[in-house]
Amino acid sequence: MRQLLTESLLISCFGGATGFALGYLGREVIPHLYSSPWRPPSLHSDFDHRIFLFALTVSLGTGLLFGLAPALQLTRQDVNTGLKDTSGSTTRRRKGLAGSGLITLQVALSVLLVIGAGLFSRTLINLNRNHLGFDPQGILLFTLQAPASHFPGEEAISLHQRMEASLRLVPGVSSVTLSMSPILAHYSSTVNFQPSEQEKRDEKNDGIHNNTVGQSFFETYRIPLLYGRSFTSTDTASSPPVAVINQALARRFYPNLNPVGKTFHNPEKNAAPIQIIGVVSDALYEELQGTPPPTFYLYYPQVKFQEQMTFVVKTSRRPEDLLPAIRRAVADVDRDLPLLDVRTQQEQINDSIAQERLFALLTVSFGILALILACIGIYGVMAYNVARRVNEIGIRIALGARPSEVRNMVLRESSWMALIGIAVGLATSFWLTRFVKSMLYELQPTDPAIFIGAALLLLFVSLSSAYGPARRAVRIDPMEA
Repeated sequence: MRQLLTESLLISCFGGATGFALGYLGREVIPHLYSSPWRPPSLHSDFDHRIFLFALTVSLGTGLLFGLAPALQLTRQDVNTGLKDTSGSTTRRRKGLAGSGLITLQVALSVLLVIGAGLFSRTLINLNRNHLGFDPQGILLFTLQAPASHFPGEEAISLHQRMEASLRLVPGVSSVTLSMSPILAHYSSTVNFQPSEQEKRDEKNDGIHNNTVGQSFFETYRIPLLYGRSFTSTDTASSPPVAVINQALARRFYPNLNPVGKTFHNPEKNAAPIQIIGVVSDALYEELQGTPPPTFYLYYPQVKFQEQMTFVVKTSRRPEDLLPAIRRAVADVDRDLPLLDVRTQQEQINDSIAQERLFALLTVSFGILALILACIGIYGVMAYNVARRVNEIGIRIALGARPSEVRNMVLRESSWMALIGIAVGLATSFWLTRFVKSMLYELQPTDPAIFIGAALLLLFVSLSSAYGPARRAVRIDPMEA
């Protein structure tokens, strides 16, 4: 008994040490997935001795827990019966119930993890396939913060205009614009939108997205102008305020009407009416999930508060290659203004789905690990069962059992364990996946394709793992058995 417990503890400690080493080496993986190219990681995973003690405790506890039952069973074994039967007595199938039960549970957990991996992977794929409404290729973003104490009022507008002119002179730059709210940065500005035709404020008009942009904003992002016009140099701080709206806002407030020429205002700011001069196609604004919200765009020379703006530089070259020249162009205007949060538009998009990407990667990793463990477990249990039943299988072969019948007998046992585990896993997944419905995109938590695919995958893994012991059973020599 002591020897068996010692072996169990050695195996568990070796496994725990290996897992601890892998965890220590990969401790920066999750913080790296949450970090951005332009920001330091928001998570830190410093080594703590308590983690080592926890891993050691789990390893020792696992070794004792799963080594104690076989050790106790060994102490109750009848020595005389073992000597008489040697190594080949008739099979006592009840001895394999514990192993079969553990394998069934393992398959059920594997089904749950594989389904989770499928759901989050499909969500990530759906997000990446979502129609953006704009072209993110070849766009470099950076933020400039002009303190109001140094650039009050119209001086901030003049600074941004000089920055635009300087950046347009950089070789390789095709267009330059700027935006108060970067696209797909999980940041937005919402206000009340009240058409001038409405006499009373309507609650449904609250929460309309708006952005303050440059003259060539729609051209830079290749957002089509449907009708009307875009901003021009004739729109100045002294001219009447104008705005461009998207299709979603036009459909909501001006159904079956041409909104160009209409005016609206914001009662909260008590500002002058703003005239609509054009309508552009819908484009995603705050996040990749969902549909483009109703949005209107203002021209930045007509907006007072511009302490922080994001510049958008379009190029046909690699955006990163232009960064040194862009820094020089900014320094030519004001060398005291640093470039903040430098990134490409594609990096901004990737950062907006960092959480979904993390969930997909973790669930896929755990799903693969579960499949490997299930494969090893099924192989071990079936190999052990074949080794215990050598004399029974030998007698079957001696009495005329064909190799295919012996092989199918072993595969049938593994398939029953797999089917029971798959059924339990599917039922559990059907109940648990409803709690992650809000984290999925364009996907039902009980998607039939994912559930059926997970069941077929586990069944294939189970039969493949049992095929080796089944072949070994076929090759048993009746005389030796």
